[in-house]
Amino acid sequence: MLNMMFLCGQAQTETADWQQQRHDLQVGIGTPFVAGLYVGNYLHYAGYGPLWWIPSNQAGYWLGRDVYRGTSFISPALSVSYRYQVARWCKVGVTLSYAGTYAAVFDRVTNEKVGRVDDHLISIMPTVQFLWLHRKYVELYSGVSIGYSFSTGPYYDEMLQKNIVYTEHYCGFQVTGIGVKAGKKWYGFAELGIGVQGCLSAGFGYRFNNNSNN
Repeated sequence: MLNMMFLCGQAQTETADWQQQRHDLQVGIGTPFVAGLYVGNYLHYAGYGPLWWIPSNQAGYWLGRDVYRGTSFISPALSVSYRYQVARWCKVGVTLSYAGTYAAVFDRVTNEKVGRVDDHLISIMPTVQFLWLHRKYVELYSGVSIGYSFSTGPYYDEMLQKNIVYTEHYCGFQVTGIGVKAGKKWYGFAELGIGVQGCLSAGFGYRFNNNSNN
């Protein structure tokens, strides 16, 4: 009887915890590998946009200006997420993420800078998160996000000899195999998965309720 009373009391406490802190806002940073597949490093310049047009400097664009790209820089995958806990084991919400690549374009003969090649990948995705361990200070979970991504930015056209802005549209996704959160209201997290937010990602978040007395 004492054991049953203890377990019931613990369950009520944990239930009260998640019901009092249903809102969840977090900021994360992750590896940009998958995001890079959408933009400059793979999809965009290995076959412009959705893999069907070879860019001029790779296809023998003989009448155009002879140019080359300088050193490319790529940002980490940055994300902001909001979730609402609809049940003890489930949260739903939305995620906004960003990753980019940046490079200057130079004339091959004069080494003069003539333009830029920048790619900005922005994704907005509905998110579902499944909690398979929920304690007062620790959560273990998995999750999936799928939504809309677009890549936009200037690229240098050798024939027109000027920058032109392009936009390509994709299906964005993120699958979290395992994630861990540690903390109560303020918490840190780390995730292992695959998608536009990174294969490895980490950050911090804040749980709250819309009650004024919380």
